[in-house]
Formats: sequence, structure tokens, C-alpha cells
Amino acid sequence: MIVAALLVLSLNHGIQREGLGLVAYSTVGAVATISLYKYNITNFNSVETEQFLMHLFLLVFFYFAAIRKHEQNPLKLLKEKIFFTQSFTEGLGSVLISFAYLFAPASIITSAKRSASVFWAILSGSIYFHEKNITVKIISFMLLVAGVILLVV
Repeated sequence: MIVAALLVLSLNHGIQREGLGLVAYSTVGAVATISLYKYNITNFNSVETEQFLMHLFLLVFFYFAAIRKHEQNPLKLLKEKIFFTQSFTEGLGSVLISFAYLFAPASIITSAKRSASVFWAILSGSIYFHEKNITVKIISFMLLVAGVILLVV
């Protein structure tokens, strides 16, 4: 079903071929990170510590990347209401997802999280960027979700 969804998108020009390398790279990255996460959970490593270290690394990396590339201190942006709200809700969502792993298997939580991300990407792309072929993308999204559900079950 997942391959069928990608074929539908490819044949109906819903996706461009120039971005396929990035899609493949992010897919391999997702598999690698979830495998490491599963390994850490199986070997009784602390999920909280794992996420803390990951977020700390990303925070430091993007902080210095913003200073180097844009010559701007990203912490100053937190004074603006919209950026503070976005940062706060992102952090809150991350904490809520961490607690979700206590109540369901990691595969189900991760699948639901990624499916929701695809849904919001389609919706925001339609609203903000006026993307075309929204019907084809929604049908492909439904096929992807069905394929992910079959993988999880």
C-alpha cells in the first residue's frame, strides 16, 4: 500500500523526482533512529536521558548554525509572541509524546506521530503554499496510513 501511494503520487505529478533523494535519505534516517530508540528501550536505557541528549545536541547545533548562517541570536526571537508560542507548543508536544510511550508500544506511537505529521504537512501545504493536486495527496495519504497500520498490526 505504501509503494502504491508513492506510485500514485509519482504518476500524477504529486511529487517531483528531484526530491526523491531527500525522501530516501529521511526514510533511512527514520529507520535508523527508531532502531536505536528500540534498542535503548529494550536494554532498559533511560528514554528521558536519551531524549534530553538528543534535544541538547540539536539545540546546540541549530543555535550555532543560526548564528553562523544568519548572524542572529535565535534566543532573541523568543521575546516575540509567535516564536515563543511555537517553541512552547513544540516542547509540550514532545513531552506528551514521551508520556504516550508509557501507554502503547513504540511502533504504534511512532506510526501515529508520523502519520499526523504527513497530514499536517498536506493541510498546511494546501493552505499556506496553495499546492495543487490536494485530492491525489489525500488519497495517497490514506493509502500510506493504511500501509502503516498494516505494518504495525
